[in-house]
Amino acid sequence: MSPSKVSLNLKSPPVVEVVLSVQFEPIPGLNGALIGLLWEKEFRKEYPKISEHPPIDHVVETFSLGKGTKQSVRLEINAPPVTPRYWFRDAGEASLVQVQRDRLVHNWRRKEGDEPYPRYSNLQPGFREDCTKLASFLRQQSLGEFKPNQCELTYVDEITSPDFDVHKEPYRVLEALADSRGIPHAEAQEDFQLVLSFLIEKGGDWIGRMHVKCTCVFRSQDQVPALLLNTTARGKPLGEG
Repeated sequence: MSPSKVSLNLKSPPVVEVVLSVQFEPIPGLNGALIGLLWEKEFRKEYPKISEHPPIDHVVETFSLGKGTKQSVRLEINAPPVTPRYWFRDAGEASLVQVQRDRLVHNWRRKEGDEPYPRYSNLQPGFREDCTKLASFLRQQSLGEFKPNQCELTYVDEITSPDFDVHKEPYRVLEALADSRGIPHAEAQEDFQLVLSFLIEKGGDWIGRMHVKCTCVFRSQDQVPALLLNTTARGKPLGEG
């Protein structure tokens, strides 16, 4: 079976965060005051808390120079003043929507450590509704059209084991590290970092990349050694809307 066809449905997945994100062509007029109005009109009832954060860079996966070309960050000359990114948070702060002048993000976060993962099929409709609300608001305010240019899906997994220290024996969790079990003095290892990227192909064209990063952390609620596995698929939308 092709890896692209493999589907896992774990009873208790180690997912601690899921991020659905769409990046769109910048809307220069979408300033802080208007994002506040968007929150008041469309999101405040479900997300009563709001806070301000630095914006995320505008990133596009590019392939014009071949497989080796990585994502590019857009630098704008004579750009308008930087508008912050705003977080709209629900009462329990497990769900949040992030908005800036070129990005909309929908997050689910495991806050207490034992909340069930709601599954992508239950998160995706809410994300689509958020996009519809933003697109409608932009039209109502005559700010421009909602034109997506990159889509992202990120899973953050926090992996632990009751039987061994995952910091010292990460190869027992990650197949990519299987050969490391023969490294001399591996028992003294206390930290490592793994970074990988994979091309995503459709119909003979490269349309995106999957980025994988794994680092050593300690679980916040009990300081148990854990591996934090961050997997992001990013690429251009497959169609209009």
